[in-house]
Amino acid sequence: MRHVKGRIRDLADRALLRLPVVGRLIRLSAALQYLQTLALVISSRQTALDAVANAARVLAQQHFRAEAGQVTQAIQRGESLSMAMRHLSMIPPVCRQLISAGEQSARVGKMTDRAARLVDSWLENDRKRIAALLDPLLMMVVGGFVLVVVLAILLPIFDLQSMVSTRP
Repeated sequence: MRHVKGRIRDLADRALLRLPVVGRLIRLSAALQYLQTLALVISSRQTALDAVANAARVLAQQHFRAEAGQVTQAIQRGESLSMAMRHLSMIPPVCRQLISAGEQSARVGKMTDRAARLVDSWLENDRKRIAALLDPLLMMVVGGFVLVVVLAILLPIFDLQSMVSTRP
């Protein structure tokens, strides 16, 4: 039973990721969680292997957790963090380049934090854009609801008035 629920959840997660706007928000949110955790753990002087293992635990989607497991395996094989992160579809290429620059300059924690802040700004911009698009739609829905309530009150009054005026 647990296996079936996990499979259904995985299918639902993958379906949501395919949606144009929602998928991007989920991907960026997961990337932000992962990068923030990774930056925090790296800054606390843990090894890259421990850092990616701990960062993988914060991911909610099973699909991303599996990808993060591939990153852990790649680091165990001796790959650099930035090369291992190519397995993560949620991480934008710019972030991998920032982390690569951090590896070359021995400032991985700082560059990972910078990548997290970059993703955070993208996510905030997307949220603002979606809110700006949804505001007019929400106003129309509220206006429609008010119209229905007003009509529900006034139509019976008009019916009563027409019945009273037609009586002799």
